[in-house]
Amino acid sequence: MAKEIGALKKKSGGRKTGKKKVAKKFAKKSVKRAAPAKTAKKTVKKGVKKAAKKAAPKKSVVKISPPAQPAAYWLYCIDNGEHFFENAPKTIFCEKCGCVVDDSWIPDSFKMRKKADFSAKYDRRFIASARFKEYIEELNFDVEFLSLNRGGTFFLMNPRSVIAFDAAQKEDYCDSCGQYHDQVVPIPTFDEPVLKRGIY
Repeated sequence: MAKEIGALKKKSGGRKTGKKKVAKKFAKKSVKRAAPAKTAKKTVKKGVKKAAKKAAPKKSVVKISPPAQPAAYWLYCIDNGEHFFENAPKTIFCEKCGCVVDDSWIPDSFKMRKKADFSAKYDRRFIASARFKEYIEELNFDVEFLSLNRGGTFFLMNPRSVIAFDAAQKEDYCDSCGQYHDQVVPIPTFDEPVLKRGIY
């Protein structure tokens, strides 16, 4: 009888431990089964992002085709850091606004610290060296060169061919000389689609 009771206890104990193991396994399975809900949320978010990307309008790129032939080219030069009308008499300026009204004035003595073949003064006067002058004259361009010193090393360059230009912004109009004191952003207004070979 004692042996039989011991066997029953062992069997009953085995059942108890078996229930605990089954409960733990079931809990793990339930956790595993519940986990896919998070991945489902992730897949939903990914789907929303993909749908948003598809729904977003594509960036439109406007392609501007260049003209078949340019009308002209800009001739750039360095600033030599000086003023052409620094020692000019007051008579060549407008009494009201101070703009230049006599473009024919040339200084008696001319010196330039920054030596260059082609440069510009702060007051929009272009200075050419003797070498640059010879080069332009060989091209037969309609340009006037006025000597600025006795040695003939620097010249004021004045193109004789003039084309029409406007400005995007104009301020301080003078009713005395008919000029604007401030003009920025030049805009070409000439009608020729392509300019002839030369300097304007």
